[in-house]
Amino acid sequence: KKKLTILFAALTLCAGLWADNPPIPPTEPITFGDLLFQADGNETVILVEKKDTDPLYSGDIVVPEGFEFKDSQERLYTFRVTGIGANAFKGCSITSVTLPASIKSIGDNAFANCEQLTFVTCLGTEPATLGTEVFAGDDALTIYVPIWTKDAYKKKWSEYEDIISLTEFDQKKETALYQISVARQGILNTEINAM
Repeated sequence: KKKLTILFAALTLCAGLWADNPPIPPTEPITFGDLLFQADGNETVILVEKKDTDPLYSGDIVVPEGFEFKDSQERLYTFRVTGIGANAFKGCSITSVTLPASIKSIGDNAFANCEQLTFVTCLGTEPATLGTEVFAGDDALTIYVPIWTKDAYKKKWSEYEDIISLTEFDQKKETALYQISVARQGILNTEINAM
């Protein structure tokens, strides 16, 4: 019974130390899929620029809201993606980007000079904070946002308000609601005229 009590006390102490001192996140960049991240806190990461030695980003990019990562010592980390770092995609041959709701900031020149970038879809209900010249030189770009957030995005991202639009799903939904409204109005007018 005494050995069991000592073992329980030791486990409780270790658990307390673990809670007070969780493992320190890796300082080296973390690769998840084809994307490169840097820890900026115990549970958050930002997507960062690939260096000259890495193949640059290309094609359609879907940024995850979060992911799990095991380091070389088999410690498991769960990270939430909260930002896009400065120059992360600058000059890359990306064609589209989907940003999760967890993105809170987008750094300077993050998507600058991506000549093939045609659309960015933002899933967040609140617009991220933008650095400078985030989409500079992206002449064919349209930024899609959820229907109920369009005004907030246009206000906070005012330098890009002319290229902010509703997501394709929301455009179809808005069109359908308009058509239902017109149809109801037509029925009402017909009933009134029949009186």
